[in-house]
Amino acid sequence: QAFVAVADDASAVYWNPAGLNQAGGTHLLVEYNVFIETVRYNGGDLVIKLDKDFALGLWAKLLSTGSENEVAVVNGLPVTTGNTFSESYMDIDLAGAYRLSYYFDLGLTAKYISKNLAGTTASTFAVDLGLLYRTPIPHLTAGMNIQNLGPGLKFDQIADPLPMNVKLGVAYKMFEDNFTVAYDVN
Repeated sequence: QAFVAVADDASAVYWNPAGLNQAGGTHLLVEYNVFIETVRYNGGDLVIKLDKDFALGLWAKLLSTGSENEVAVVNGLPVTTGNTFSESYMDIDLAGAYRLSYYFDLGLTAKYISKNLAGTTASTFAVDLGLLYRTPIPHLTAGMNIQNLGPGLKFDQIADPLPMNVKLGVAYKMFEDNFTVAYDVN
């Protein structure tokens, strides 16, 4: 999971939006994952390189748990109530990258996040800020992505802050760019 300084395909919307400029042409990534029993993760990324200095990306993802049995505590013992509940999470992202110079690309991702927990829904907006630096050393890049800058979700009276993360990374491509060594710190 070290990709912040590489970010050269459709997944750059997540890893580092500044990397969108490295994905020449149009890229499409579609994901469908089944995790533990009823947990599903579906997503898709589309990246379009508009010109030599600008690229756009769109990412949509949905995580759902399916139905779970509701349990109440009666006289200190867990009892199934016969009701069920579910949880889902949706994130729609629009990202852009602009090449400032040969050395620097700047990226921004605007996010709409919605979460439904047992029939209660909350939504919010957030942004990610990315930077990609091509060092004077050939094939060596450095990257940074500050993720989830936003107010968080609020369910009735309960606040659910977004998991803010700062990713820093370096990558070195060798053997005619066919082998990459990368390292990230979160």
